Amino acid sequence: MKKNKRKPKAKPEKKKADINSEVKNPVGKPPVFTSPEQMQERIQDYLDNCPDLLKIITKDGDQIEVPKLTSSGLAYHIGFASRQSLYDYAKKEEYSYTIKRAMLFIEKEYEMKLGTGNAAGIIFALKNFGWKDQTEIVQKTETDYADLSDEELDEQIQKLET
Repeated sequence: MKKNKRKPKAKPEKKKADINSEVKNPVGKPPVFTSPEQMQERIQDYLDNCPDLLKIITKDGDQIEVPKLTSSGLAYHIGFASRQSLYDYAKKEEYSYTIKRAMLFIEKEYEMKLGTGNAAGIIFALKNFGWKDQTEIVQKTETDYADLSDEELDEQIQKLET
């Protein structure tokens, strides 16, 4: 019995990347927005027609619904898959102002709710906007008078006398 000897297949040559050639297969999803104006329209739609509503009972016993604006809700409404995508767009110069204004508006809404009852959730949200619980401590140190000029020493003496 004869064995068929197969010739090994030639390996296809790999094409070297040419930095001057066009990219034919871009990586990643195409941009969601083509202009800041287009994004602003979607943001304004979210602010005007927020689908997430909070039911509140007034002092008179009436029930009203107010929009519950959030950064996650904004990101979802305008077509992003995550808040991170919103933050990434904010790094692009042409979208930065639009997104910062929208986030500031949402932050303002949280700030206005601080005195309306249980503030724990509101405080947590504001911390995510960069707010901090902190106490300012002022520490005075003694001046090394040996390093001061005569004029600076005179100024120090005048400050102490007043």
